[in-house]
Amino acid sequence: MVKRVLVTGVRGFVGRNVIAPLRRRGFEIHGTASRDDGVEGPTGARLHYGDLLASGVAADIVAAVAPSHLLHLAWAPSGLRMRDPAENQAWAQASIELFDAFANLGGQRAVFAGTCAEYDWSHELLSEATTPSKPMTVYGAAKNAVRESVEAASGRLPAGSAWARLFFLYGPYESSGRLVPDICAGLIEGRTVELTEGRQQRDYLHAEDAAEVLAELLERDLRGTINVGSGEAVAVRDIAILLGARAGRPDLLAFGRRPMAPGDPLRLVADTTRQSRELGFTPKYRLEAGLAQTLDWWRAEHHG
Repeated sequence: MVKRVLVTGVRGFVGRNVIAPLRRRGFEIHGTASRDDGVEGPTGARLHYGDLLASGVAADIVAAVAPSHLLHLAWAPSGLRMRDPAENQAWAQASIELFDAFANLGGQRAVFAGTCAEYDWSHELLSEATTPSKPMTVYGAAKNAVRESVEAASGRLPAGSAWARLFFLYGPYESSGRLVPDICAGLIEGRTVELTEGRQQRDYLHAEDAAEVLAELLERDLRGTINVGSGEAVAVRDIAILLGARAGRPDLLAFGRRPMAPGDPLRLVADTTRQSRELGFTPKYRLEAGLAQTLDWWRAEHHG
């Protein structure tokens, strides 16, 4: 049987990183893109164009590809995720329609990308087994609604589904407007990088490591929700310091120039027991090496 996977959002941050581990596992890879805008897709994936938010498009693409597996990564642009209820609701509905089309046309197994923002962030250690789902953002709420729908209908797929709650990813192809790429850009361009005091601790994982987990989940019979993270908390300040040292410009880091967001939790870290025990996964990148690789990639992009 041909292992044919449809990857939505294949030209995005996580999508581009997941191609290599899927190819190593013998998948024939097909990806979606909203339109043919001249931007090339990643090597190794055949692109299919269509706006997943438009009625019937998801079903048409699934029918054309006839995938055995589905990896759903696409969502609203990062700038709209946290503040636009209508955009999030549209993507939630489109995600459910995509799952229905996949199940109706004989799909075998699906993996959906969720978010740690689905959790109750009054807890510091976020566990699939014990931490309640209590999203505080429209993005987290929309993702959680899709999770509930997919998990309730998982029995329609012979090999079931998994819901991967991604924590704080970094690495090549990440969008601007986020912590690591914005620090990298400022350091490379030689301008001051304004930051909070950076005392917040977060669970950061390199996108290549997250991609390995997602690809492995497609192969396994592991079902339900699973955290995708490093299992370690690191202060935002320490990330900036490591990048500043790597760039040779620690003088550009201006801590305390920006206020913390109201209600921003001080510590969020994934309980990765399930990830390590049931998948046998250990991250390839330690933080310092992963940040160095990421900064070097951004430097090459900048000069290119």
